[in-house]
Amino acid sequence: MDLKPQNIMMINSIPKIADFGFSKIKKFIEHGENLHYGTFQYMSPELANFDHDIEYAATKPDIWAIGVIIYQMLFGFDQYPYSVMDNIFRQVVYFEGKNPDEVVDYTKVVGKLEQYRETNKYLAEKLMGIIERCLKPNPYERPEAEELYEQLSQSY
Repeated sequence: MDLKPQNIMMINSIPKIADFGFSKIKKFIEHGENLHYGTFQYMSPELANFDHDIEYAATKPDIWAIGVIIYQMLFGFDQYPYSVMDNIFRQVVYFEGKNPDEVVDYTKVVGKLEQYRETNKYLAEKLMGIIERCLKPNPYERPEAEELYEQLSQSY
């Protein structure tokens, strides 16, 4: 799924996911073409690397995207230091020689983070922990959907 804010609709104050781009997928599969879809800004490293391991392909990329969306909701900007798609792609796929855990650096946005922490220390700490787990480059280190739901439910 191409999970991103543009695909989340609010219906009676309940978020619903709608991705109308999936009508094209059946056509790609029927023609045996390589399928690579999604928005780089929300794409997990394993999808950007074309690593479609069936074991985690169903939910782990969506957990990554949820982490990106929560980050944007809290801070009003992307977690990546560059906005150019090519740089984002390189960071996600190749990690530019860094340890994978350094790709998403949660602490370098100190100004916004500190400002938010001062406003609501408890919520900021809980949500930053959730974001950090969602954005683990290794999909097996990300929470399961049920666990993420529980953590988010307890945060409020």
